[in-house]
Amino acid sequence: MFSLALSVILSITLLQVVPVATTGPAGDFEPGFNCEKGFISDAEITNALIISKMANPKFPSPNPYHGPLFRGERLLMYPVITHKWPEERESKDETYSIVYQNPGKVVGVFAITQYNEHLPCRRNVFTPHTPPAPVPNQSLLHMNVVITGFQCAQDEIENELILSKLVFTTGWCKRRSDRYARYDPFPEPIPGMEGTNLIWLLADKDHPNLREENKYGSFVQVSSMLLVEKHERCIVKTIPNSHVPTLSRNPPRNLQMGYICDIFFGDDYISSSAIAAREQDQISVYPKIEKLGSTMGEVLLWPVYPSGNIIKQGRHSRYFLVMSKDFHVLRVLRHFRFHGYKNCPREGIEKDQEPEISDFICDNYRVANEHLSKTAKISCNDISTQRYYPKIYQGPRFDVIGPYLISKPIAELSS
Repeated sequence: MFSLALSVILSITLLQVVPVATTGPAGDFEPGFNCEKGFISDAEITNALIISKMANPKFPSPNPYHGPLFRGERLLMYPVITHKWPEERESKDETYSIVYQNPGKVVGVFAITQYNEHLPCRRNVFTPHTPPAPVPNQSLLHMNVVITGFQCAQDEIENELILSKLVFTTGWCKRRSDRYARYDPFPEPIPGMEGTNLIWLLADKDHPNLREENKYGSFVQVSSMLLVEKHERCIVKTIPNSHVPTLSRNPPRNLQMGYICDIFFGDDYISSSAIAAREQDQISVYPKIEKLGSTMGEVLLWPVYPSGNIIKQGRHSRYFLVMSKDFHVLRVLRHFRFHGYKNCPREGIEKDQEPEISDFICDNYRVANEHLSKTAKISCNDISTQRYYPKIYQGPRFDVIGPYLISKPIAELSS
């Protein structure tokens, strides 16, 4: 017989996996972080970080944290993927991420709003952000390795089974007022844990297994039941954490986050654009509903511009902000005439980074961008005059919808 332990203790059997848990405190108080529109418990944080160590392709991987909210060396971030919104919430207008240092030192939690604003969450107790390890050398949270599974005598418990139950039970415990109603007593104490442990059946297998959690519902260990009905801790199977990204020990960089197409759109501009789209009260083409494949479905498009201008009437552009129907920022795309929309990756750049040289080369001559901008401005001012330039361009079309104009010849060339 084998078992997993959650202090909600998740009990499982070999053809059956189950979490384990200890009963919660007498009151409703639970340590964690208060965000603007939600609460993230320590149990959710612990479970999310343990999931991050399992390197499952169905779940996100940890990413380096470059933002301005938290400082420290080798900071990583991971989404709180175990978080479940209350049923009365009509929209999930905030997502949450943990900022931490490997193997499991929590630095803070922040919320990402529908306008892509990053807001820090506040700790609700005067205790360390990282839950202490009852048995440090056995704590899954504090292991600096990739967890690949659990070995219980001759039997292997795969991460796939643990992950599906861990995500489900975290949400189930949060949304039920009688969160311990379906649990049976776990017959033995867990070393380093206080309170009564409970067992809950997760899946049908040949032999009962248990997953053990701490008293707030975070994953602790996997156990096997011996013939004498005693429980033995299963061995954690691991590989080195070379696949977990870390930052170098350089001083924290002053980075600005945003989206890189062939130019950079910073978060501030994207947030302002989302707000402008939501507040649009005039008849206009944008924000425009468009279906982007079966994965994204119907979304709202709002044009964004290299100049950084926010144009509420929404002229055509090759760059578009993609939002959900409740104006939650999803991504930025570039449109290509013959290839459709391409995703612009999210990246961070140095705030004091020198701009790249992006002049044009024509035969043996270089046309500087500054001269192009000056020429375009003059041409726009001359449109209403009777001059020869600018005149209509009649060649092949470009990514941006026309009509197109030709400016007067550029005199400022350099070889």
